Amino acid sequence: MGRKSLEKERSDNNDKKNDWIKKLSPIFHQNGISSYTMDHIAEVMNKSKATVYKYFNSREEIIEMCVEHNLKAIAQFEAKLNDTKINYIERYKLATRIFMENISLMSTKYLEDLKKLYPDLWNKVRDFQDKSIVILSNYYKVGIENGHFNDLHPGMLAMSDQLFFQILIDQQFLTNNNLTPIMAFEEYFKMKCYGMLPRNAKQTAK
Repeated sequence: MGRKSLEKERSDNNDKKNDWIKKLSPIFHQNGISSYTMDHIAEVMNKSKATVYKYFNSREEIIEMCVEHNLKAIAQFEAKLNDTKINYIERYKLATRIFMENISLMSTKYLEDLKKLYPDLWNKVRDFQDKSIVILSNYYKVGIENGHFNDLHPGMLAMSDQLFFQILIDQQFLTNNNLTPIMAFEEYFKMKCYGMLPRNAKQTAK
């Protein structure tokens, strides 16, 4: 009976819901989601559970909206990558930074919880990942065809980006190597664009 009365009071205020999602997403990203019940979520938001149910049907709806919010933020990299008003190489740096800044927010704990507890949402993340590799591969392919990059395999270049993004989630790796996500990005960008061999060594290696 209590739940039915709550359903009658359901609010479709999307602005309010999105504000809550923006506040909850960083908390989930840092701490994972397995320990957060609706009671905990209400406590974090400093609201009553009845108020939470006024806007959301369930914890699952909240988690799903958080995942979609994060994927939407990461997806902005595609527009930057295809912005012809920007230098081709600069596009890559700006797009990769967007990807990096959002990926690095997600802890291993959060991703493990998502994979274990919400396999359908995890599949959305994997589908997005696959789509991103295709987008990057196409970008590299066009760049190679137009002389912006050396003649390398576009798929391998895109996969190296994907592996780097996965490393960013590994806080232990960053800590062990005294790196912040930004420092890791700058080092990766230098390595990707300029290589590891000095110019005279490259001549010798030919």
